[in-house]
Amino acid sequence: MSAPAPAATATGSITAIYTVLAEGDDANDPIVDIARASLDGQVMLSRKLADAAHYPAIELTGSISRLMQTLLSPEDLKGANRFRRLWSLYQQNHRFDPGGRLRGWQQS
Repeated sequence: MSAPAPAATATGSITAIYTVLAEGDDANDPIVDIARASLDGQVMLSRKLADAAHYPAIELTGSISRLMQTLLSPEDLKGANRFRRLWSLYQQNHRFDPGGRLRGWQQS
């Protein structure tokens, strides 16, 4: 993968959008790792979210932007980081499956 051409202005612009598909949704695939290291940010899509009809199926915990700190005001950045932390905690403690049933509960 080569780097896109530099921006023509001092304010910058999006010069390229790349799509990298990982076989079997393997985010640790070497090609995916190289792409993540080379780009300013990534949006990770989730098959699990798409299967649950959640669109856009963006996996927040795997998506980052290296430019976010320079683009947002300190107040907005603080709010975005707080939301990401809360979302991550929610995902770690999510007790219901996509059908709404409590995980680990057995009906007798």
